Amino acid sequence: MTVPAAALGIVFHMVAGALQGPTVLEGIGSGLSTALLGFAAGFFPLLVVWMVGAAGAGDVKLLGAVGAWLGPKLTIYTYVLSMIVALLASLVMLLVQFARSRKTSNGTSNQSDWRRVPYGVPVALATWLILLWNLISPAG
Repeated sequence: MTVPAAALGIVFHMVAGALQGPTVLEGIGSGLSTALLGFAAGFFPLLVVWMVGAAGAGDVKLLGAVGAWLGPKLTIYTYVLSMIVALLASLVMLLVQFARSRKTSNGTSNQSDWRRVPYGVPVALATWLILLWNLISPAG
């Protein structure tokens, strides 16, 4: 699903650029560069995170696809906000795990209780928040 979403984001920007550009070819080029830079802004930073084992390959493709739609600036904002959301979710999960381990009689926690935060959820939440912020913030 992420590869077609990225491809559609690229096509969208090319068509929008063709309709808005000074000439059709300049508009297509501008739209293509916006989409590809957005894809790169989402894909490559998370690729590094995937290489150290902190994210899945699907998460990398997801943020790349989001970037193809949002462009580079909003994608960077989305990436940073998604990291903050993931950090907060991880802290909450650690606190819950700590509280549960304190309730057991021997004080040990069961490792099978630990859940990884699926990074797609913070990316989705951050994307919606950035889009909402971009919609309601004054232009400037």
